[in-house]
Amino acid sequence: MDTYSDEALQIALDNDLTIMGTSDVHGLIDWDYETQHGGHRPVTLVFAKEKTEASLQDALTAGRTVVWYNELLVGREEHMKLILDASLEVSEFEYPGNTSIAHVTINNTSDAPLQLKNLSNYTFYDTSDLIEIAPQGETLLKVKTKERLDSFSMSFEVINAIIAPNQHAKINIEIK
Repeated sequence: MDTYSDEALQIALDNDLTIMGTSDVHGLIDWDYETQHGGHRPVTLVFAKEKTEASLQDALTAGRTVVWYNELLVGREEHMKLILDASLEVSEFEYPGNTSIAHVTINNTSDAPLQLKNLSNYTFYDTSDLIEIAPQGETLLKVKTKERLDSFSMSFEVINAIIAPNQHAKINIEIK
């Protein structure tokens, strides 16, 4: 797969087909996917209940997959939610000094970069509403909460997580 197709995704969704990433390599993998620069072949992540062939077959037949290719994740909403919930975690939350700007560190524990668009009522102090968290990386968000809160929720659209043509996954992150 060196392309993504809205039409192919819609056909898979309409006909309850398993979403898979594939490649047809006739040369060297390193040449086609530039693995020396962090590239990789398309990966189909399978949500199997056990590490057995039968469980893998069951998950594939049931369509419990998400495809990861380049910086793109593609899959059904319920499976994408599992990936994103497991990939993003808040590691730090504090209000430094006497301020109402919360410092929130969010970690991306996955190997895929995650591109987030802020959908919350809260804005950021020193950045736009678009942020990217590198694979296995973290980012510090300075969130203007207007008052000091013990906890709050932030909503994001994950721009590089596609759940249907022209539709991106949305997530909520609890800050506490």
